[in-house]
Amino acid sequence: MRLLTAKLAAKAGLPTSLFAGAGAESIWWEQLYGEEYIASERAEGKVRLLCGGDERQAALQSAEALCIVSDGAALPEAALESVLASAPGVQRCVLMSKMGVTRASAGPLGLGKSDVEQLEAEQRLRSACAGAAIELSIVRVGTLKGGGPGNDNVGLARPYYDNIFDIGQLRVTQTYDKRILGAACAAGDPYDLVNPLVRLGRKGSFEPVEDETSRVVACAAMVAALRHATPLEFSVSSAWGNNVPTSGQWERLLNGC
Repeated sequence: MRLLTAKLAAKAGLPTSLFAGAGAESIWWEQLYGEEYIASERAEGKVRLLCGGDERQAALQSAEALCIVSDGAALPEAALESVLASAPGVQRCVLMSKMGVTRASAGPLGLGKSDVEQLEAEQRLRSACAGAAIELSIVRVGTLKGGGPGNDNVGLARPYYDNIFDIGQLRVTQTYDKRILGAACAAGDPYDLVNPLVRLGRKGSFEPVEDETSRVVACAAMVAALRHATPLEFSVSSAWGNNVPTSGQWERLLNGC
Protein backbone atom coordinates (compact mmCIF):
# COMPACT_ATOMS: atom_id res chain seq x y z
CA MET A 1 0.00 0.00 0.00
CA ARG A 2 2.91 2.35 0.63
CA LEU A 3 4.28 1.71 -2.86
CA LEU A 4 0.90 2.26 -4.47
CA THR A 5 0.19 5.46 -2.52
CA ALA A 6 3.60 6.81 -3.50
CA LYS A 7 3.13 5.86 -7.17
CA LEU A 8 -0.24 7.62 -7.38
CA ALA A 9 1.05 10.71 -5.56
CA ALA A 10 3.94 10.99 -8.01
CA LYS A 11 1.56 10.36 -10.93
CA ALA A 12 -0.54 13.28 -9.66
CA GLY A 13 2.50 15.54 -9.95
CA LEU A 14 3.48 15.67 -6.27
CA PRO A 15 7.20 15.36 -5.44
CA THR A 16 7.19 12.01 -3.66
CA SER A 17 9.78 10.15 -1.61
CA LEU A 18 9.34 6.63 -0.26
CA PHE A 19 11.52 5.11 2.42
CA ALA A 20 12.74 1.72 1.20
CA GLY A 21 14.24 -1.04 3.28
CA ALA A 22 17.88 -1.91 2.74
CA GLY A 23 18.26 -4.09 -0.36
CA ALA A 24 14.63 -3.59 -1.42
CA GLU A 25 15.21 -0.91 -4.05
CA SER A 26 15.33 -3.12 -7.16
CA ILE A 27 12.34 -5.21 -6.07
CA TRP A 28 10.30 -2.11 -5.28
CA TRP A 29 11.17 -0.50 -8.62
CA GLU A 30 9.95 -3.64 -10.35
CA GLN A 31 6.68 -3.53 -8.40
CA LEU A 32 6.22 0.17 -9.12
CA TYR A 33 7.07 0.36 -12.81
CA GLY A 34 7.71 -3.16 -14.09
CA GLU A 35 10.76 -5.10 -15.15
CA GLU A 36 11.44 -2.91 -18.17
CA TYR A 37 11.73 0.40 -16.34
CA ILE A 38 14.36 2.78 -17.70
CA ALA A 39 16.63 5.28 -16.02
CA SER A 40 14.33 8.20 -16.80
CA GLU A 41 11.69 6.65 -14.56
CA ARG A 42 13.85 7.56 -11.59
CA ALA A 43 13.60 11.22 -12.52
CA GLU A 44 10.88 13.85 -12.55
CA GLY A 45 7.33 12.57 -12.10
CA LYS A 46 8.38 9.32 -10.47
CA VAL A 47 8.81 8.10 -6.93
CA ARG A 48 12.17 8.67 -5.26
CA LEU A 49 13.18 5.58 -3.31
CA LEU A 50 15.33 6.51 -0.32
CA CYS A 51 17.41 3.79 1.33
CA GLY A 52 20.13 5.68 3.21
CA GLY A 53 19.69 7.40 6.55
CA ASP A 54 21.09 10.70 5.29
CA GLU A 55 18.67 10.70 2.34
CA ARG A 56 15.72 10.03 4.60
CA GLN A 57 16.72 12.74 7.02
CA ALA A 58 17.07 15.29 4.23
CA ALA A 59 13.67 14.31 2.79
CA LEU A 60 11.98 14.69 6.17
CA GLN A 61 13.60 18.07 6.73
CA SER A 62 12.05 19.40 3.52
CA ALA A 63 8.74 17.48 3.65
CA GLU A 64 5.49 19.45 3.60
CA ALA A 65 3.20 16.43 4.06
CA LEU A 66 3.31 12.85 5.29
CA CYS A 67 1.27 9.84 4.20
CA ILE A 68 1.19 7.04 6.77
CA VAL A 69 -0.24 3.62 5.90
CA SER A 70 -1.47 1.87 9.02
CA ASP A 71 -4.49 -0.19 8.00
CA GLY A 72 -3.30 -3.40 9.65
CA ALA A 73 -0.76 -2.51 12.32
CA ALA A 74 -0.35 0.30 14.83
CA LEU A 75 2.28 2.96 14.21
CA PRO A 76 4.90 2.57 16.98
CA GLU A 77 5.11 5.54 19.32
CA ALA A 78 8.88 5.82 18.95
CA ALA A 79 8.60 5.91 15.14
CA LEU A 80 5.95 8.63 15.29
CA GLU A 81 8.02 10.81 17.61
CA SER A 82 11.14 10.33 15.49
CA VAL A 83 9.43 11.20 12.21
CA LEU A 84 7.63 14.29 13.49
CA ALA A 85 10.76 15.55 15.24
CA SER A 86 12.66 15.27 11.95
CA ALA A 87 10.00 16.96 9.80
CA PRO A 88 9.52 20.53 11.07
CA GLY A 89 7.89 21.78 7.86
CA VAL A 90 5.04 19.27 7.68
CA GLN A 91 1.66 20.96 7.33
CA ARG A 92 -0.60 17.95 6.77
CA CYS A 93 -0.53 14.28 7.68
CA VAL A 94 -2.78 11.72 5.96
CA LEU A 95 -3.29 8.42 7.75
CA MET A 96 -4.72 5.27 6.20
CA SER A 97 -6.50 3.32 8.90
CA LYS A 98 -9.08 0.57 9.20
CA MET A 99 -12.84 0.78 9.34
CA GLY A 100 -14.37 0.32 12.78
CA VAL A 101 -11.21 1.15 14.74
CA THR A 102 -12.87 4.03 16.58
CA ARG A 103 -15.12 1.46 18.33
CA ALA A 104 -12.35 -1.00 19.15
CA SER A 105 -12.48 -2.80 22.48
CA ALA A 106 -10.49 -5.70 23.91
CA GLY A 107 -12.20 -9.05 24.34
CA PRO A 108 -11.28 -12.37 25.95
CA LEU A 109 -8.22 -14.32 24.80
CA GLY A 110 -6.71 -11.22 23.24
CA LEU A 111 -9.50 -10.70 20.73
CA GLY A 112 -9.54 -7.14 19.45
CA LYS A 113 -6.09 -6.38 20.86
CA SER A 114 -4.62 -5.22 17.53
CA ASP A 115 -7.56 -2.89 16.90
CA VAL A 116 -7.22 -1.37 20.37
CA GLU A 117 -3.51 -0.82 19.73
CA GLN A 118 -4.34 0.84 16.44
CA LEU A 119 -6.91 3.08 18.13
CA GLU A 120 -4.34 4.10 20.74
CA ALA A 121 -1.81 4.86 17.99
CA GLU A 122 -4.42 7.01 16.19
CA GLN A 123 -5.06 8.93 19.39
CA ARG A 124 -1.33 9.54 19.81
CA LEU A 125 -1.12 10.80 16.24
CA ARG A 126 -4.12 13.11 16.74
CA SER A 127 -2.53 14.54 19.86
CA ALA A 128 0.89 14.96 18.25
CA CYS A 129 -0.55 16.67 15.17
CA ALA A 130 -2.70 18.98 17.29
CA GLY A 131 0.32 19.91 19.40
CA ALA A 132 2.40 20.70 16.31
CA ALA A 133 -0.41 22.51 14.42
CA ILE A 134 -0.38 19.83 11.71
CA GLU A 135 -3.62 19.12 9.85
CA LEU A 136 -4.66 15.46 10.09
CA SER A 137 -6.81 13.59 7.60
CA ILE A 138 -7.81 9.94 8.09
CA VAL A 139 -8.84 7.62 5.26
CA ARG A 140 -10.56 4.47 6.53
CA VAL A 141 -10.58 1.34 4.39
CA GLY A 142 -12.20 -2.07 4.60
CA THR A 143 -10.94 -5.48 3.48
CA LEU A 144 -8.58 -4.73 0.60
CA LYS A 145 -8.71 -6.29 -2.85
CA GLY A 146 -7.02 -5.61 -6.17
CA GLY A 147 -3.89 -3.50 -6.55
CA GLY A 148 -2.48 -4.27 -10.00
CA PRO A 149 -2.31 -2.34 -13.29
CA GLY A 150 -5.94 -2.86 -14.31
CA ASN A 151 -7.37 -0.80 -17.17
CA ASP A 152 -5.05 2.20 -17.31
CA ASN A 153 -1.97 1.14 -15.35
CA VAL A 154 -2.85 3.14 -12.23
CA GLY A 155 -2.02 0.22 -9.94
CA LEU A 156 1.25 -1.53 -9.36
CA ALA A 157 3.03 -3.09 -12.33
CA ARG A 158 2.47 -6.55 -13.82
CA PRO A 159 4.84 -8.33 -11.38
CA TYR A 160 2.21 -7.68 -8.70
CA TYR A 161 0.00 -10.27 -10.41
CA ASP A 162 2.90 -12.64 -10.99
CA ASN A 163 3.32 -13.00 -7.22
CA ILE A 164 -0.28 -14.16 -6.64
CA PHE A 165 -0.24 -17.95 -6.83
CA ASP A 166 -3.85 -18.68 -5.84
CA ILE A 167 -5.85 -18.76 -9.10
CA GLY A 168 -9.10 -17.72 -7.42
CA GLN A 169 -7.46 -14.78 -5.68
CA LEU A 170 -5.78 -13.74 -8.94
CA ARG A 171 -9.12 -13.78 -10.76
CA VAL A 172 -10.78 -11.61 -8.12
CA THR A 173 -7.78 -9.26 -8.01
CA GLN A 174 -7.74 -8.72 -11.76
CA THR A 175 -11.51 -8.24 -11.89
CA TYR A 176 -11.34 -5.67 -9.10
CA ASP A 177 -8.67 -3.77 -11.01
CA LYS A 178 -10.88 -3.55 -14.11
CA ARG A 179 -14.47 -3.29 -12.86
CA ILE A 180 -14.42 -2.14 -9.20
CA LEU A 181 -12.56 1.14 -9.52
CA GLY A 182 -15.37 3.39 -8.35
CA ALA A 183 -15.56 4.82 -4.84
CA ALA A 184 -18.28 5.37 -2.26
CA CYS A 185 -17.29 7.74 0.55
CA ALA A 186 -18.92 8.32 3.94
CA ALA A 187 -17.96 10.80 6.62
CA GLY A 188 -16.23 9.46 9.72
CA ASP A 189 -16.14 5.78 10.63
CA PRO A 190 -19.68 4.42 10.12
CA TYR A 191 -18.84 0.84 9.08
CA ASP A 192 -17.56 -2.22 10.91
CA LEU A 193 -15.73 -5.06 9.23
CA VAL A 194 -17.78 -8.26 9.08
CA ASN A 195 -16.54 -11.24 11.07
CA PRO A 196 -13.72 -13.44 9.68
CA LEU A 197 -16.07 -16.23 8.59
CA VAL A 198 -18.09 -13.86 6.40
CA ARG A 199 -14.88 -12.37 5.00
CA LEU A 200 -13.67 -15.87 4.13
CA GLY A 201 -16.94 -16.53 2.31
CA ARG A 202 -16.48 -13.35 0.30
CA LYS A 203 -12.90 -14.17 -0.66
CA GLY A 204 -13.89 -15.16 -4.18
CA SER A 205 -16.42 -12.37 -4.70
CA PHE A 206 -15.94 -9.05 -6.46
CA GLU A 207 -19.37 -7.60 -5.68
CA PRO A 208 -18.94 -4.13 -4.14
CA VAL A 209 -19.78 -3.97 -0.42
CA GLU A 210 -19.44 -1.24 2.20
CA ASP A 211 -16.64 -2.88 4.20
CA GLU A 212 -14.39 -3.75 1.24
CA THR A 213 -12.12 -1.37 -0.65
CA SER A 214 -10.04 -1.51 -3.80
CA ARG A 215 -6.35 -1.08 -2.99
CA VAL A 216 -5.98 1.26 -5.94
CA VAL A 217 -8.96 3.37 -4.88
CA ALA A 218 -7.82 3.41 -1.24
CA CYS A 219 -4.45 4.84 -2.24
CA ALA A 220 -6.04 7.27 -4.68
CA ALA A 221 -8.21 8.45 -1.77
CA MET A 222 -5.03 9.13 0.22
CA VAL A 223 -3.78 11.41 -2.56
CA ALA A 224 -7.18 13.10 -2.83
CA ALA A 225 -7.22 13.74 0.94
CA LEU A 226 -3.70 15.14 0.72
CA ARG A 227 -4.77 17.63 -1.96
CA HIS A 228 -8.17 18.55 -0.48
CA ALA A 229 -8.54 22.10 0.83
CA THR A 230 -9.36 21.04 4.38
CA PRO A 231 -8.51 18.02 6.53
CA LEU A 232 -11.23 15.43 6.96
CA GLU A 233 -11.93 11.89 8.12
CA PHE A 234 -13.85 9.54 5.85
CA SER A 235 -14.38 5.90 4.91
CA VAL A 236 -14.02 4.69 1.33
CA SER A 237 -15.90 1.63 0.08
CA SER A 238 -15.84 -0.34 -3.15
CA ALA A 239 -18.12 0.58 -6.04
CA TRP A 240 -18.59 -0.38 -9.67
CA GLY A 241 -16.45 1.62 -12.07
CA ASN A 242 -14.04 1.07 -14.94
CA ASN A 243 -11.75 3.93 -13.92
CA VAL A 244 -10.48 5.46 -10.71
CA PRO A 245 -12.28 8.76 -9.92
CA THR A 246 -10.71 11.84 -11.47
CA SER A 247 -9.48 14.69 -9.27
CA GLY A 248 -12.75 16.54 -9.88
CA GLN A 249 -14.80 13.48 -8.99
CA TRP A 250 -12.80 13.01 -5.79
CA GLU A 251 -13.51 16.60 -4.84
CA ARG A 252 -17.25 16.06 -5.24
CA LEU A 253 -17.05 12.85 -3.20
CA LEU A 254 -15.04 14.48 -0.41
CA ASN A 255 -17.17 17.61 -0.33
CA GLY A 256 -20.08 15.34 0.54
CA CYS A 257 -18.29 13.89 3.57
